[in-house]
Amino acid sequence: MRWMSHAVAWGVVLLGLGAHVAAAAQEFGGTLRMSDGASLSAQKDEAFHDIGRKGLTVEGWFYLDERPEAGEVQTLFANRSKYAVGVGATRAFGSIWSDQRWGMTSTSVMGSRDNRDTPVGEWFHVAWQFHTKPPDVAWLYAHEHTTSFDGVAIFPWTLAAGDGALYIATPEIGQRGFRLGPGTDITIFRGLVDEVRVSSIARYTRRGAARPRHFRPDRHTVALWTFDGAHPYADSSGNGHHLMHTGTIRVEPLAVDARDRLTTTWAQLRSVGH
Repeated sequence: MRWMSHAVAWGVVLLGLGAHVAAAAQEFGGTLRMSDGASLSAQKDEAFHDIGRKGLTVEGWFYLDERPEAGEVQTLFANRSKYAVGVGATRAFGSIWSDQRWGMTSTSVMGSRDNRDTPVGEWFHVAWQFHTKPPDVAWLYAHEHTTSFDGVAIFPWTLAAGDGALYIATPEIGQRGFRLGPGTDITIFRGLVDEVRVSSIARYTRRGAARPRHFRPDRHTVALWTFDGAHPYADSSGNGHHLMHTGTIRVEPLAVDARDRLTTTWAQLRSVGH
């Protein structure tokens, strides 16, 4: 297995975003933004951690308004004591555990060199992909970089037992969590979340594979949350894995594609209260 360095490089990225509030009642392509104390999760189900015969892929699209504060790791998604991924400063942090009682942690998936900085002011993709055949146990995709974990597990292998609920942008990472230094503040994701998908297959066949900006349900889709329309927390796969929430979560339509940073506008549609 290739272990990554635990050193964290802090990069300064400055971005100005203009915000315009606009009313909208029609169908729209939605995104969501968490508030402190909010929680968003899918009820526990083995399908969220069952590698099965064809693998498992958990992925999503995220948008950072600004880099995290020093000593802060923002959670992207997590399944208690099975897998987790988050962003701290310029890097992504991931952890996975198996029933074979070995653990692995990557704390430098996005670094400060070679185009591996966490993007600020644009959408980026993150995915855990778990495999059923050697040589690689799993791949962690993070923007333009892929980290592989190999040579440790005896195939077939399984993720660790536990809660089984899938948390999105919520700091519910389980008792082992990210292996970071003392005093690290693990928080909600403080940017925008767009589409999140769970698949009962290893979706990508190579480390540098292109990942679609928008997901479509198919026979391998376990759950798909797009945060669109009048029912933003509904599961678009048809499998009924609708999201549960507490606290305040804003659901916002994307008015202009975030690739044009100077003209990006966000229109608040609704707030979901306590």
